[in-house]
Amino acid sequence: MPAAQIGDDVITQSSKAQIVNGEFVQLPTAQLVDNDCDCAVFPLFLSLTTFTNHVEILNHVNSIEERVFYVLYAARERLNQMELRRAFAAQTYDMIMSREKKMSASGITDGTMDGTMALRIVSAIEKDPSVTMDQLSEKLGIARRSLVRYMNILQDNKRIRRVVGKRFGHWEVLA
Repeated sequence: MPAAQIGDDVITQSSKAQIVNGEFVQLPTAQLVDNDCDCAVFPLFLSLTTFTNHVEILNHVNSIEERVFYVLYAARERLNQMELRRAFAAQTYDMIMSREKKMSASGITDGTMDGTMALRIVSAIEKDPSVTMDQLSEKLGIARRSLVRYMNILQDNKRIRRVVGKRFGHWEVLA
């Protein structure tokens, strides 16, 4: 154990306690206290994932945007250290961001889509509310998966909704 002498006192210190002149003194533990002061507060963002994941992110990622992405991704997917390393190796950030760019190029950006496609879908539903996804995708000349994505956006934006059920229901235009 390292020892130091300050004045007449001899202090021996370990990671958990220190001995001052032969008396055992417990070191204070580091704790965050919310005492309604204007001091710096521990950001909630840092508590989203483990300390080990934060260290991994700081060691592997340079840009702030990527760091924020990986913290949120690790929190959402509940990744441990090894899974986070696999995400780095798979370049998850680049893959997801390139997907976002492809979606924006196709007319969908941040939960919105090209107005003409929305108008075409809404007008087709107004003409035939009981139309199926397959019929609608064929009528509009787009892939069924793209139509599902567009319909989800329209439902999220409260433009359309499905009434009764998936199989025997019908579409309703809201606004």
